[in-house]
Amino acid sequence: SIRFTHPKNTQTDPTSTNTTTMLEDKIIKIKDPEMGLDPNDDHAMTESLKDSRSVSRSYDDDDDDLTESHHSMSTSVPSNYRRQSTNFINIEDGSYIIFAVLFIATLVFMVAIYLIVRSNQMKFESELESYSREFNDFAQSNRDNLFSQLHSATMEVTALSMDSKQAPEGAPKTTILNYDRRALDIANETGLDMVLYVPIVETSKKSEYESYAVQSQGWIAQDFFYRGLNASNDVEAIPERIYDYNLDRDLLTAEEQGDFEATDAYIEEILKKSGYKSGSIMTPIAQFGPSLLNSSLAMMDLFTHPVFRKEMLVSLEYGLPVISEPSNFSFLLDHIEQPSADDSHYLNDTKRSFILDPVRETFGDDSKIVGFIIGVTSWETFFEFALPPTVNGMNVVVDNTCELAFTFVANGGKPSTFVEGDIHDPRYAPYRHSYDFGIQSPRNDDDGVLSRYCSYGLTIYGSDSFRESIDLIDPSIWSGLIVVIFVVLAVMFFLNDLVHQRKQDKALEQAKRLEAIVTSVFPKEVGLRLIEQANHEAGQPASTRKSLNTFLAKNSAMSDAQRRRKPIADLFPNTTVMFADIVGFTAWSSTREP
Repeated sequence: SIRFTHPKNTQTDPTSTNTTTMLEDKIIKIKDPEMGLDPNDDHAMTESLKDSRSVSRSYDDDDDDLTESHHSMSTSVPSNYRRQSTNFINIEDGSYIIFAVLFIATLVFMVAIYLIVRSNQMKFESELESYSREFNDFAQSNRDNLFSQLHSATMEVTALSMDSKQAPEGAPKTTILNYDRRALDIANETGLDMVLYVPIVETSKKSEYESYAVQSQGWIAQDFFYRGLNASNDVEAIPERIYDYNLDRDLLTAEEQGDFEATDAYIEEILKKSGYKSGSIMTPIAQFGPSLLNSSLAMMDLFTHPVFRKEMLVSLEYGLPVISEPSNFSFLLDHIEQPSADDSHYLNDTKRSFILDPVRETFGDDSKIVGFIIGVTSWETFFEFALPPTVNGMNVVVDNTCELAFTFVANGGKPSTFVEGDIHDPRYAPYRHSYDFGIQSPRNDDDGVLSRYCSYGLTIYGSDSFRESIDLIDPSIWSGLIVVIFVVLAVMFFLNDLVHQRKQDKALEQAKRLEAIVTSVFPKEVGLRLIEQANHEAGQPASTRKSLNTFLAKNSAMSDAQRRRKPIADLFPNTTVMFADIVGFTAWSSTREP
């Protein structure tokens, strides 16, 4: 049958046809792979096209005449379709994956950086603590060994002074036999630069001691003999009188002048407490070594030297060994042979102190102090070789209770250095490790003491050099990790863009094919309406469309969604319809294939 329509006064007919509804379903399925058709499946697409064409066929119930409507195929995509085409190109899942990967990668990167930084910090703190403990143990061992050797020497002097045959008059008239050999042994064992024996001589007995010292100077010739030198030609006689250290008090610094004034104020009281009733003493150098060059140093009164004077009074009052403040002792070292210049701790700019150990009249701890064994040493003697060659830059601040401080920059793989004052980096203050060094005074200022015993301590800090020298995770690994992460992300974004671009290209091609199919089956206006409805339904959430697809698959009857669609029909109230029949068409068509 043929239908004629009037172009004017058209209205939408509320009647819906099953034919357009079925075709819309086909369009949605072609457009949206989630509704059951894969756009890449050629067989499924072919079957869908056949179904869509079969929908357009209608049969006349009266005469079974078949009329097929056909419109020209158009390959162009309408502008409104292009605008809506992205509605059915589903890139949400891929975007979520990319953002999830980006978030996870950022999280992993932050955690990795935190773990690396934390690992480095923990290792730094652990290594600093370990090396600080080893450094302190090494320094304490050297200190104990030095004190032990000096104390053995003081006990030897005490034994001699108590021997009526060796020293019939007792201290201070005591001479140590083979002194140079004994001093050399102590120096080799401890690293001391020089060892001196200094007796205490009361001023009232000065002449007696001077006579004894001149008569007993044979120890010098004995030293030369053991060293293979000609004693008769090389030995000089010692001075016959005790003489003062060459010191002009007017040339003293304010600090040194203060030391003299302070000791002058309480020297007599300390001496009387120590058993010297006269209140005035002298401490001449009786013997020194090893490897003396000349004998002119003998008989120098060290009590006239400000540093020795102060430390001797402290030792007398406390009855303890003393480590002196660093000072210049070249006036002593110039009288003995110096080791080779290759030995770094004998350089003139090194820090030197002396250790003073009291010699007692008897073996009792409370017996009278009658002299001192003094060892002159570099502070490097305590600290040298404390670190392995691979570790450098550990700042060891040496301070005492007398407000003295200097810094020893300990290096295992290069020369160490001394610096005045406390120069540690404040950034490493929280990681410091402190230790007592030397003998700590058993008495305090409330005990009525007059002198001030200076107890030493070590405070060890890290530094940038120390951090670099230990085996931390190389920062370049961080940079490499960052580069790898960003490269991976860049590749993932590129691949994601490439995949989506291909999907969009395929979807656009399918859209063109779909429109060609629709416009070839229906009039152009009807086809565009079908496409618009399909775009609208394709824009529903994926879960809704999947549920709808499942429902439609189980039910062949028209769905609720299909019933809600607007009908594709036009109403023509003023229309003339002509009915006609082709004579003989039924007989003619029955002999031919459809």
